[in-house]
Amino acid sequence: MPLELQGFKAWISVDGKETPCYGIEESKDGKGITGWIASEEGKRFSVKWTIPVHLRGTTMNGEVQVDGIKCRGVIMDEAYSLTDIHYKAGLDTSATTIAPFLFGSVKLTDDDSIVDASLSSRLGDISLSIWRIKLLSVKDFSPEAAPQEQEIHERGMKAIKHRVKLGDEVFNVAADKLISYTRGIDKEPLVTFTFKYRPFDVLKANGVAPVTPASDENRMTVDVPNDEPLSAKIEESEVIQFDGPEENEIVTVPVGAKRKAEQEPDREPKQEQELKDKSVPEELEGTQAMADRVTALEGDIETYQDALKFCRDDLRKHQQDVAIQEEILINRQKELKACQDKLEARQAALKARQDELEILKARHSATVSKNLPGSKRVKVEAAPNDIIDLTSEPN
Repeated sequence: MPLELQGFKAWISVDGKETPCYGIEESKDGKGITGWIASEEGKRFSVKWTIPVHLRGTTMNGEVQVDGIKCRGVIMDEAYSLTDIHYKAGLDTSATTIAPFLFGSVKLTDDDSIVDASLSSRLGDISLSIWRIKLLSVKDFSPEAAPQEQEIHERGMKAIKHRVKLGDEVFNVAADKLISYTRGIDKEPLVTFTFKYRPFDVLKANGVAPVTPASDENRMTVDVPNDEPLSAKIEESEVIQFDGPEENEIVTVPVGAKRKAEQEPDREPKQEQELKDKSVPEELEGTQAMADRVTALEGDIETYQDALKFCRDDLRKHQQDVAIQEEILINRQKELKACQDKLEARQAALKARQDELEILKARHSATVSKNLPGSKRVKVEAAPNDIIDLTSEPN
């Protein structure tokens, strides 16, 4: 089952199927939750989660860390619906490909000169933190840097058998073509999910995972009459293999029931018994076909969900591009309007100066003509370093 906290749900999907979580513990502050999962070498996995209803429309970032290595976040905003499953399946190597996460073996060494205690302490953890953020800008895609694999000192690593590695590049239909630059709003995340992974045998040995027998899809149990002791049902049993539509189909039949059937061979007609035996593989075949059909439908649904998420991502990025361009255009229009206003103000000031100058020239000419018998040179400074000669010649 998934880890649930404050309406968020998160889980690890291994080879497309949700993996069980054991030993779940919630932190005292209610903002963190931890669980244990079984890891298997070579298996691909992804971190998946959903958001609660009350945070619809809130811009958030899903930050995934594997073995203490921080990966590029997954942006969640109003463009997503509540039914969307957000996920991080690997590192983005290009705009259309990722290097998927997978569980791999740990390389141990006894060389004390290359011991990295901090790296050893981070192994075995997959975490998801949800942050409230503010989008700052959007830029062209750039690939994520793949971490270098390092050897781990064998001292103190007996329980750590696996670590997260990267598989070969695969096509990712929902890969981002742009990168969003963000700023966190809060000093700490809303919630943090931590998945501690170990081999299933290690979890069982430490009492984290339940000790359960291996299940076989083709195995069925034949009921024993109530008058037979329970110990006979458990201790005495035979495994009978028969030919059917599937190979290695096995039926577990208690020995007591077999002896009773041998002692009473005429209880049922032979033909009816043969029909019953024949119906068993047919029933198993129908059940297997139904299970295969369900698996195929689940795969189709996941494919359609990925394609829908890809379309929504494209729409969201185009909307962000349009919004950014609109904002740039608005700012340019404001700058242009300010320049136009400044130009008009300067033109008005110049016109006022010119009008004032014409008035002064007219007054001066009239005064000179009336009061001075001869010519007199008069200069007026209309503007700094701009001298105008107002001398009028006598008639």
